[in-house]
Amino acid sequence: MRNWMRWTGILATGIFVLGIATFHVEATPVVFWASDPIRPGETAMIMGEGFGDKPTVNVVRLKDGRSSAPSEKGLAWPVDGAKVEVYQANDNSVKFGVPAGLKPGVFAYRITGPAGQKIGLLNRPQVWWVQGDVGPSASPGGWMRAFGKCLPPPSAASAERRGAKRTTCSILLRGPRTLTLSAEADGYSARATLPANVPSGEYQVFLHAGFGGDAAWSAPVALTVQAVKPWPQKVFNVKDFGAEGSGAKDDTSAIKTALARAEENGGGVVFFPRGRYQLNDALTIPLFTVMRGEKREWVNLLWPDMQDPPPVLVKGTNSFGLEDLTFYCSNYKTFFAAGTKGEESGNVFLRRLRVRADIYRGHMNPEEVDRRYRAGLGGFGGGYWLATLGGRNVEVTDCDLYSQAARSV
Repeated sequence: MRNWMRWTGILATGIFVLGIATFHVEATPVVFWASDPIRPGETAMIMGEGFGDKPTVNVVRLKDGRSSAPSEKGLAWPVDGAKVEVYQANDNSVKFGVPAGLKPGVFAYRITGPAGQKIGLLNRPQVWWVQGDVGPSASPGGWMRAFGKCLPPPSAASAERRGAKRTTCSILLRGPRTLTLSAEADGYSARATLPANVPSGEYQVFLHAGFGGDAAWSAPVALTVQAVKPWPQKVFNVKDFGAEGSGAKDDTSAIKTALARAEENGGGVVFFPRGRYQLNDALTIPLFTVMRGEKREWVNLLWPDMQDPPPVLVKGTNSFGLEDLTFYCSNYKTFFAAGTKGEESGNVFLRRLRVRADIYRGHMNPEEVDRRYRAGLGGFGGGYWLATLGGRNVEVTDCDLYSQAARSV
């Protein structure tokens, strides 16, 4: 009985080992990663498994244009693929040159090893993730952005010399309704506006950069489209509440009154015409309220140097925004804070802001410099923090932000 069990175990082990060896020999090449974007005349590196020590590589540029929808058929190898020089090769990586005589675009490559062939694409658009105007989702009439690479692939050198940095590509949405959008792209992101009548629901997003034909649509990623309740748009002009905007008079009371009226309205736009607005206390922004300046370069909000500044100069809970404003402050602890925990956070945007928060501004004596420096060593409780933000759908775009410690969470 024992001998039978022993020989059964040996036989099973032998079959298992033989199975592994047979699988390794018969496996076709697999690609894990490719080094694109890439231009003609550059070296491509492909990493994977099963290439062998002496693979051959063929490369061809795919014809341009696109179909109205991604093809579900696999790429058929073109008959005119040229054999290229392989610089380095082993079972896990291959390096080869993309012929310099080809035009920029999407390139197909074929690696042939002892176990078979693998066909892949270089410069095919890749979308890693998308975001919308309401964070992970987009709203009808709002916008969406796709982030990845080869959006589009590298352009011709002549176009680069002309300074062409942005181009147009196509985004296909497939879901409750199928539609194609024109998007503005810069190589690593693409942005498009959704029609106001697009139905809510779950969509698949595909992107095509105009190169490579049917095979060059990106793999799909998911996007949720959902309608959102618009914030109130009633405007509360701070000058209507007594703000002077000269920089010489304290406008804190007038600005706080405008914010209070917006809160009574359930939200709105607190508007700052051109001017310099002096403050001596913190500002609290109500829900669904936007503080908006006429233009970032035209509107300044400033706090003169305070010996004992409030814990936060500009704060709110959630669902508010700041845009087109410039802020100046000297001694401070935290410049900006929004709710950072649970449901009491998120839906906050900072757009086109300039902040200059410098605790050492001016001609102070060494003792004061030392005192402020030591205060800044106190971590989160001691300051100096530029911003504390948290929650979903937090947006910071086109801002020029400077703080003494340049810290934010």
